[in-house]
Amino acid sequence: MLNTGFWLQCDLLWSLVRRDLSAKYQGSVLGNFWPLANQLVQLLIYTYVFSVILKVRLELKGMPEGNVTFGLWVFAGLVPWFAFTTGLFQSARAVIDQPNLVKKVVFPLQLLPLVPILSAFWKAPWG
Repeated sequence: MLNTGFWLQCDLLWSLVRRDLSAKYQGSVLGNFWPLANQLVQLLIYTYVFSVILKVRLELKGMPEGNVTFGLWVFAGLVPWFAFTTGLFQSARAVIDQPNLVKKVVFPLQLLPLVPILSAFWKAPWG
């Protein structure tokens, strides 16, 4: 059985992720829709470059051939990769960037690298 300390840390982690997501795009024109717009523009660029300019063809059994199928196939691999790399690079600096939380006596430091990782995975597929 999990103790209450675990649930308190999960609640704290969720609060930190929400704070990170709301602070990241607060001053932008599109606000919270900016990650979604960014992902859609990337989808269009990759689809155009690979299927129109480079003429890469994808042959999957049961899937119709076309630019949209190829774009979605590439995008399905790129979204988790971009989320992983973004979260990994930001989590490397998470402890250094939060000196006010590190100085707290009872703050669980192991949560700080998880915040950018979860934030990156949360915003990547859902915008």
